[in-house]
Amino acid sequence: MDLVIRTRQGLIPVEVRYQGLVGLHDVMPLRHLGGGILVSRNAFAVLDGIPVLPVSLFLALLSGRTEPARSSGETGFPHLSS
Repeated sequence: MDLVIRTRQGLIPVEVRYQGLVGLHDVMPLRHLGGGILVSRNAFAVLDGIPVLPVSLFLALLSGRTEPARSSGETGFPHLSS
């Protein structure tokens, strides 16, 4: 596990595998912890119940923004961190 994100619902373990292809062996550390998020270079999937997110989406979710800010106001998902 590379980092932990604190949310209102609790802690989320995060494993970073900055590679193009990820497999079941990459999610095993998270399975032993009971779940989490696997961050990859560009894979977007669910492996053995573990979400796999591309680093660009993961960082956008952390920042609370999924598209550039518009002049009329901010847009994006709620922050994962509190």
